[in-house]
Amino acid sequence: RLPCSNWMATGKLPEAETAYRRALKLSPRNTDTLVALGLVVGSSQRFDEAGRFFDRALAIRPGLLDARLGKVRLAIWQGDAPRARALVDDVLASAPDNVEALSLDARIALLEADYKRAGQSLQRALALDPRNAEALVGLGDVRRAEGDDEAARQAYGQALAIEPGSADIEQRLAVPPPRKWRLDLGNEVSDLTDGLGDWTDSSAGLSYRLSPQTTISGRTRLATRFGNTDVQIEGRVDQAFSPAFSAYALAAATPDADFLARYSLGAGASWQVVAPAKAFGPVSLNIDARYDDFADTGVTTVSPWVQG
Repeated sequence: RLPCSNWMATGKLPEAETAYRRALKLSPRNTDTLVALGLVVGSSQRFDEAGRFFDRALAIRPGLLDARLGKVRLAIWQGDAPRARALVDDVLASAPDNVEALSLDARIALLEADYKRAGQSLQRALALDPRNAEALVGLGDVRRAEGDDEAARQAYGQALAIEPGSADIEQRLAVPPPRKWRLDLGNEVSDLTDGLGDWTDSSAGLSYRLSPQTTISGRTRLATRFGNTDVQIEGRVDQAFSPAFSAYALAAATPDADFLARYSLGAGASWQVVAPAKAFGPVSLNIDARYDDFADTGVTTVSPWVQG
C-alpha cells in the first residue's frame, strides 16, 4: 500500500498533503509521490487536481499500476460507475490477482447494486490478503447493503483491529442498526363555515423493511365528510432495483364507500438522472399513476414530476 494510506485512514489529509508537496519539490518526477498526492487531494474532493497528478505519474511511467488504480478511485469518488468499471476491468485484465483492484471492483459493483459480484471480488481479495483492511471494509459495506448489519459490524471490527484509529471505519461502526419497523400517524381537520360539519382525515400506517431494497406497508385511513365516515385500507410495496431506480405499487379498498374511492390502484417510479454533487443534490425524474373507482365514475391520474 502507498504510505499515504495511513494518513488517509486517520483523516489527517492536510498533514499528508503538506508532507507530499514538500517531497514533490525535492523530487518532481517521483511517481509514488505524485500518486500519493492524487489520492490525498482526491479524498478532499479536488477531483480535477487529483486527475492531473495521476496523469503526470503515467506520463513518467506509462502503465504504472498505482496511478491506474488511482484513476479508478477518482471515478468512484466522482460517482462515475461506468467509467470506473471500464478502468478497473482494464486493470484486472493484466493483474487479475491484484488485491486493491479486486477491492475497487467490489466497490464499483456496490454502486451497480451487484452484491453478488462485490462479495465474490472481496472474498478473492481476502483469500490473497486476509489482513487487508480495505477489503474487510468493503465486505462490511456489502453485508450492510444486503441487510445483515451484524455481519457488517463484524467485518468493520476486524478492519479496525488492523487499522486502529481509522476515522472511516469508526464512522461506519457508529451508524446505528437500521430500523425495520416504522409507524406513521396523521390527522387533518377542516373547520367549515355555515353550520357545515368539520371534515376530518386521520391515518395510521405501519411499514416493515424486508431488506434494504424492499419495504412493505399498510395504511388505514378514516375520513369524515358531512356526517358520513369512510374507512379505507391500503397496501403498498416499495422496491429499489438499483441505487438510481426505484418503484412502488399500491392497492386500496373502501368497504361501503360513501365518498372515497371504492378501490384504487397505483404505481410509480423514480429514476435518479444526476448523482449528488458537492454543489447540489441529486436530480430525479418521477412518475405517479393512479386509478380511483368511485360510485359514479372512474378517475385516472398520471403525474410526471422532477425532484432536485
